[in-house]
Amino acid sequence: MVKIMNNLKYLFLLTVLMGSHQISSAQTFYNGQSINMSQSSSGNNQNQTVIINTDQNGNVQTLVIGGNNQTLKPMPCVKVKPTRRMDCRGKNLSGVQWDGLDVANGQFDRANLSQASLVNTDLTNGQFSQANLNGANLGNTNLVNANFYQATLIKANLQQANIVNGDFSQADIRQANFAQTDLTNVSFDGANLSGTNLQGAGIINTSFYGTILNGTIWVDGSQCHVNNRCPKDDFFW
Repeated sequence: MVKIMNNLKYLFLLTVLMGSHQISSAQTFYNGQSINMSQSSSGNNQNQTVIINTDQNGNVQTLVIGGNNQTLKPMPCVKVKPTRRMDCRGKNLSGVQWDGLDVANGQFDRANLSQASLVNTDLTNGQFSQANLNGANLGNTNLVNANFYQATLIKANLQQANIVNGDFSQADIRQANFAQTDLTNVSFDGANLSGTNLQGAGIINTSFYGTILNGTIWVDGSQCHVNNRCPKDDFFW
């Protein structure tokens, strides 16, 4: 009798939930009772209902309804009130004012971000391959895992930015400002850093293979020579 009642309770709850479609947040039911469970901060379990039922022998039945665990789709590119995961490839975003915003996981390959203001902006995992960021202000910006392959950042400001694991391979970064920037595990292979300021930057495991450093201000404040040799450095080009 107990087993029959449990099954009826389970089927009744399932019918009500699937018929109403009014579940607006993640919920969990255990033997017909709603219980609180910790939710992921990523929001992947929103609009998801988990039903757990046990019979008199302790057998567990679990059913998951809804949820959005699928791969998240890119968001449309907008200049006003930008969001995460935007697909702005090839777009003209010159001069946008995105200071302090969360624009992480965006795709900006070949985009025009010249003169953009991105101070204290979250651009984690951003893709900027072949993008134009000439004169852009990225001071104190989060650029962890960002990709700037073959991008142009002439006279761009990246002072005090966090660019751990970033890639500037073959980028044109002449006269840019990387002062006091975290460049741990960053690649500048084949890039042009002529006249760029690296004073006070963190360059742990940073790669400069084939990098042009004519007149670059080195981390200790000294100036690199035209033959790419920087005084008091411990690197080999």
